[in-house]
Amino acid sequence: MQNKREVRIKVSKQRVEALFSLYGWLIGIWENESEHEFLLFSHVTVMYDKLQRILLLNDHQRKSFTLVMNEAEAMAFCLIWKDRSLSHDVFGKVIILDMMGKIDKTRHQIN
Repeated sequence: MQNKREVRIKVSKQRVEALFSLYGWLIGIWENESEHEFLLFSHVTVMYDKLQRILLLNDHQRKSFTLVMNEAEAMAFCLIWKDRSLSHDVFGKVIILDMMGKIDKTRHQIN
């Protein structure tokens, strides 16, 4: 049974791989300058692990997955990516903007 406070986003394997790469890049450049940044970084590491598990534990023949985030994770996702420059990764930027749109749409349905 789906929790009404969950955000469920169908993503292709290619997008999961791209997100995994983006989160790995983010871990490498992250600087904790405040408690707020530390809390957001904890989301980054949790999401990186979640994406890694999806890639490692699922059937290699699958072409798409459902990424599930609770409301707090979805909010953290948007906070992290809204101000990050992804000029180095155009495909990554498209994925992030698409996911932010889906999260925003889902959050409006919840409320």
